[in-house]
Amino acid sequence: IHELVYAGAWKHNPLTGAGPGAAPGAPPAAPGSALHGYSTDFNQQQHVNFITIDGNIHELVYDGSWKHNPLTGTGLGTAPGAYPAGANSPLTGYSTDFNQQQHINYINTLGHVSELFYDGSWKYNDLTNDTGNWFPAAGSPLNGYTTAFNQQQHVNFVGEDGLIHELLYDSSWRHNFL
Repeated sequence: IHELVYAGAWKHNPLTGAGPGAAPGAPPAAPGSALHGYSTDFNQQQHVNFITIDGNIHELVYDGSWKHNPLTGTGLGTAPGAYPAGANSPLTGYSTDFNQQQHINYINTLGHVSELFYDGSWKYNDLTNDTGNWFPAAGSPLNGYTTAFNQQQHVNFVGEDGLIHELLYDSSWRHNFL
């Protein structure tokens, strides 16, 4: 994974692999892996998420230097009970500044919309199970965002029925048709 960053002029940084500035211990991304990035203004960090060949989700985080965190799979800091990403899973992510959390959404090996969220440690939610078993269509993109004015979270996908579905969090997760 590589970064192009503009700070008065364009600069190239390798984030994985060998090279100055690369995150130590970061594995290579799977060929064709989804890639997503977001910032967390509340702690002035940058985040890049990707999927490895075994379907596990990893995070690169910049807080003065690039670091690597495995988010699914086994190991220290991973989200307990999290399923790996399914083949060709999309990724989306966002931060919720109002409660200083981070959120990553993907489609797991069961075909469920899944959420990893960080509130001091990484945790896992199966949003398909939590919202009435609405399944995304094969190849569906995901879109996730927050609406700060009402402190809601939204995850959208194309369902098996061809309709646009919204998963909405405003004190618990629920489902809407759009």
